[in-house]
Amino acid sequence: MRQLKRIKTNIKEFKGKLIWPVNGKIIKDFGPQWNPKLNTTLYNPGIDIAANPTASVRAVFDGLVTTITFISGYGTTVIIDHDNGYFTVFTHLDNLLVNKNMLVKEGQKIGFISKDSQVVHFEIWGDNKTLNPEEWLEDGYR
Repeated sequence: MRQLKRIKTNIKEFKGKLIWPVNGKIIKDFGPQWNPKLNTTLYNPGIDIAANPTASVRAVFDGLVTTITFISGYGTTVIIDHDNGYFTVFTHLDNLLVNKNMLVKEGQKIGFISKDSQVVHFEIWGDNKTLNPEEWLEDGYR
């Protein structure tokens, strides 16, 4: 992980100041979500952001692309390591612009929203637990 040493800043110092991964509106909040159809509570480990189906998705902070995979129900998924135990997860992506082991900068386009979903699922992980992205993004509660 020598490449991570090139990341000069600590993401923890930017809580509440991260850029949005995509311009859009939150349609599903972080945490427990009541599902009346299933009559149960489901846990959302991130937020779901509805956006224009041609919108590009951006890295919210400098990091290293560690994982690109397909997850059933989530589609193409990209995970970026921001060092110090912090990661961001982006799902429902198409037409990726990054590769595994690639360093990315804040604001760099990593891909596009899947035309099938028109939603980006976005997670932030720190200290081995999910964190509420709305507390980390600038003007997060919108």
